Amino acid sequence: MLIASIITTSISQVLLILFVFMKGRRNLTNILFSLIGAASLAWALCSYFSIVLLDSPYLLIVVRLILFCVVIQNTFFLLFARTFPDAQWGHSKKWLSIYLSASFVVALSTLSPLVFTRISATDITAIMEIGPAMLMFVAHAAYSIGFAFKVLIAKFKKSSGSQKLQLRLLLIASVLVWVIVPFTNFAVTPLLGTTFFVEMSPLYTF
Repeated sequence: MLIASIITTSISQVLLILFVFMKGRRNLTNILFSLIGAASLAWALCSYFSIVLLDSPYLLIVVRLILFCVVIQNTFFLLFARTFPDAQWGHSKKWLSIYLSASFVVALSTLSPLVFTRISATDITAIMEIGPAMLMFVAHAAYSIGFAFKVLIAKFKKSSGSQKLQLRLLLIASVLVWVIVPFTNFAVTPLLGTTFFVEMSPLYTF
């Protein structure tokens, strides 16, 4: 299941990234969507290695890379939500500067012991010791995802025709990736002590 999930996700993501980017190499919305796809592909591959290297000393590095990819995904998701479908920045330069700076700091913190201090693995799952910067990671995720959904819902209510259909599909897909995946991976998985949802999560991006 895990191999099939990764292969399906990787192929679909690469094809999607190439298609969207080539359709609008100078279009801001296309560029941001392609960056989300690239970050999602990196996250899926890291998720794969987190299962394969469950009893490896490199597991902590892989888990930190997963959170790093999550920060990148969340950042580009919010920027994409604010530019779609007009391909224009829907925010001030001051807000953009502050948000990108904060995202950069949070992304770097995920690669350090500040978010995950240490990790110990069992036969089926891993137990992680949380560091002081985990709250910062959670706050960034909540702000990015919450704000993005707020923006998309507001645009959906004001839209009509084909644009309304696009936004409806985007919202449905976004719920799978930015709501169900975090819930199953960070809440259900530790609670049940199984890697099943981690193995399945790359398929959500498909």
